[in-house]
Amino acid sequence: RDPRKAEDLFGRNLRVSATQIEKYHLCRFQYFCRYGLDARERRTAELNALEYGSLMHYLMQRLFGEVGYAKILAMMDGELRGAILGFLDEYVETRFGGLKNRTPRFQYLISRLSESARIVARRVAEELAQSAFAPADFELTIGGAIPPLVIPLPDGGSVTIDGKIDRVDLMTRGGVRYVRVVDYKTGRKEFRLSDLLYGMNLQMLVYLAALCENGEG
Repeated sequence: RDPRKAEDLFGRNLRVSATQIEKYHLCRFQYFCRYGLDARERRTAELNALEYGSLMHYLMQRLFGEVGYAKILAMMDGELRGAILGFLDEYVETRFGGLKNRTPRFQYLISRLSESARIVARRVAEELAQSAFAPADFELTIGGAIPPLVIPLPDGGSVTIDGKIDRVDLMTRGGVRYVRVVDYKTGRKEFRLSDLLYGMNLQMLVYLAALCENGEG
């Protein structure tokens, strides 16, 4: 309630992500605990829903960044699954210390995930093969490679919004360049225009705005 205390805690010029903006509109107390006090729950290294999403993001980045959709389409299912398992081995070694001391259930989940990733990768490659858009960048950092989106505040301060785009596609038609931002979701996600009125579901629009304003180079 005291603007001076808020400024002491968060500063005059804020630097936030689209996720943080959404968190603020969902629950201001949760925002205060998470980003003011930096309070967070300790998590064990396990293959839960959160880690599953991170792993799928990692696989999509490696597959389409290093292999490419044309080669993915040309691969037989066994060959594609082998490539995915190779990337999975690297991820598990880095994040979990390898499969050596893991339970049979963990190993089964990894195997099952490789099959899910194969299906998803094939579908994404098929979509790209039929589109005039082509991937131009992966894991593109807003606030790093691309300058962040800066919004001035009435009191003279500013809000700087950054984030990371899973994939950026480009298309040139009639001398005009078009940009598409892609965010991989492993769970259910529904876009409702009405959410925008309440500061929700802004992530993709924020990324587009940042690219259109600052991503010319």
